[in-house]
Amino acid sequence: MARAIREIYEREISGVIHFSSLDKISRLYFGYIVADIFGFEKNSIKETEMKNMRWKAKRPRDSSLNNEKAIKLLNEKPFTVFDEIKSIKLKSGFNEI
Repeated sequence: MARAIREIYEREISGVIHFSSLDKISRLYFGYIVADIFGFEKNSIKETEMKNMRWKAKRPRDSSLNNEKAIKLLNEKPFTVFDEIKSIKLKSGFNEI
C-alpha cells in the first residue's frame, strides 16, 4: 500500500481511491488464512453470527471495498489476502515457538 500511496502522490492523482485486496473474503476466512500462514490452530477460531458479536461500533455485514479504480489507474496493483499475509510473515521474521 505504501508504494501505491507514493505512486498516487508522485503522479498527483486526486479523488478517492480504494486500495484493498484482490479477493473478497469473510472475517472468518481471513482468520483461517492467518492461522494457516502462521501455523496457529484453526480450531481455536469459532464461527458465530454478527448479532452475537459485542462490537463497540456497528459494522457492516460486507465491509469490502471496490478497488477497480486503483486497478485501472495505478501501476502498483493490490495482492490477494493470502499473498499479503504471507509477505507480512516473511518480513516480520516470525518463527513458530
